[in-house]
Amino acid sequence: MTFRVAVLQMRSVNREYERNIKTIIKYMSDAKQNGADIFCCRSVLSRATT
Repeated sequence: MTFRVAVLQMRSVNREYERNIKTIIKYMSDAKQNGADIFCCRSVLSRATT
């Protein structure tokens, strides 16, 4: 059995929850269109900017 895995590593924008979720959903959709069976996401928070 073979699985196709898509991995996303992204830097999340601090306090921009909706934007971060939309980015993840977009890449999940792209992975699905490319035949991925498993989608892994690692998100790192960026430093707060003033």
